[in-house]
Amino acid sequence: MAIDQLRALVAAPGLPAAELPRLITALGRCALSDTRHDAVIAVLDRLRTDPRLTEQTRAEIDVTVALLMARTPGDLANSAEAITAAMKRPPAADDDRRLRGIALLAMPYFGTQTIDECRRWQDVICQRIGRLPPGATRTTLLASILQSRHEIGAPGVDEMIRLLPSEVDPADHNHVQQLARAHCNLGDTYAWTGHYERAREFLRSGVAHAVRAAAPYVRDIGDATAVRLDWLAGDWAGLDRRADALGEANPHSLPIVSEMRLVQGWLALAHADWSRAERCFLATRMSDPDSAVAPVAIAATGGMISLRLDRGDIASASALADSGVALLRHKGVWSWAGDLVPQAVQAYLAAGRPDDARALADEFDAALTTLDAPYPAAALAAARAYLVPDRSTFDSAAGRHRALGLPYHAARLAEHAACQPPVDTDALHRLAQEYERMGAAMAAARCRHLARTAGAAIPSRRGRRGYGNRLSPREAEIAHLLARGHTNREIAETLFISRSTVEQHVANTLRKLGTSRRDLLNSAS
Repeated sequence: MAIDQLRALVAAPGLPAAELPRLITALGRCALSDTRHDAVIAVLDRLRTDPRLTEQTRAEIDVTVALLMARTPGDLANSAEAITAAMKRPPAADDDRRLRGIALLAMPYFGTQTIDECRRWQDVICQRIGRLPPGATRTTLLASILQSRHEIGAPGVDEMIRLLPSEVDPADHNHVQQLARAHCNLGDTYAWTGHYERAREFLRSGVAHAVRAAAPYVRDIGDATAVRLDWLAGDWAGLDRRADALGEANPHSLPIVSEMRLVQGWLALAHADWSRAERCFLATRMSDPDSAVAPVAIAATGGMISLRLDRGDIASASALADSGVALLRHKGVWSWAGDLVPQAVQAYLAAGRPDDARALADEFDAALTTLDAPYPAAALAAARAYLVPDRSTFDSAAGRHRALGLPYHAARLAEHAACQPPVDTDALHRLAQEYERMGAAMAAARCRHLARTAGAAIPSRRGRRGYGNRLSPREAEIAHLLARGHTNREIAETLFISRSTVEQHVANTLRKLGTSRRDLLNSAS
């Protein structure tokens, strides 16, 4: 209600000029903690040319609009232009808002600015933070800069984190909100670099502060990172619905929507829903880095490479590896490489480009020497295992991922280990069961198929006397894939069974469910 009232007030033609700066500041603060960005941007845009405004107020509008645009799909380029416009205006006596705008330029997440460009702006902010007393302004700047400093491996990050207050005046909602933002941002950066327990601790406190400050956008940012963490941890129950809910609650938020589509793409890929996986990965704007959140776009490119490799499209996988690696090298933030480099190495090897695969792994290795990033380090071990494929290298890489609490990643690497000659069919059986517990039907079927082709006796999964009108395990898999729109051919490829066997299972499944194929698909959509 407050944000709607403020929008109406600042747009009123009869409002006294003396009231405009105070109300515009209040509207900006409300908008930055809310989820309705587009309506506020429109109001502030109309006010830019209002003759009643001072240059200081115009600069504040520029920065507020830029901060809102940075969250809005398709507006990243305009966001940078707004910041630049604000910096060209005469300096104000109180330039805290301008500094927050500079902090936006210091973030490597948005658009295609390089790490060197970001470092230049970060130096400006860090110098200012060192001279500021404790208070909302210092907490605001720390919230804007800490995650970037950690991800680029800058020195002194822990000392800067200790500048955050443990508690603030609960009546100062702005300060509480900025503390919430700092904690949620730290949770996000630790989630990318593999400090998962630390990430969850900061997210818990950040979301709690956001609730106290009545800042739904900051709360949802924290919840979105928690969704990504649960994907990594293999806690997939209800995850797709949670991702949908967060996306629907924040339709104009690029960071939230793109991250939720990334997680949904990963889930769809694990569930062998290739068409949905592709739609989700593309929805992250991975094909348009100028309007994407960089780590999300890089991770989505890695997911798409895996998709293409699973489908046998090696040429496309190799081309995607080239584009993803080019973006990674341009940005220069190698702490984001964990979800791309192993996939790119696989694509290069499949395409007969071993020199490119080795060069990428070596470059990744060199970059990690200055980073505190357990997940990228484990990803490097995976990349090295693909380059030197034997049971020990894959087992070692799987162990590193398992130690970080990444069961799906560990299982994929353990599968490669089991497939090294002589094939360990017992391990493949165990992995099939592990995949099934996570809901990764395609991977479970693949493990059984690999064990079968290696000559192992495969436990029967057909319906047996006693199932009656209940679905057998195989029929449950069929129902799951039918509900996701798979054709008989795709089901056969996914479960490594013949088309005629699929047709028989489909008929039995639909009969037991008492439904048609179309109705089953419609009920799931």
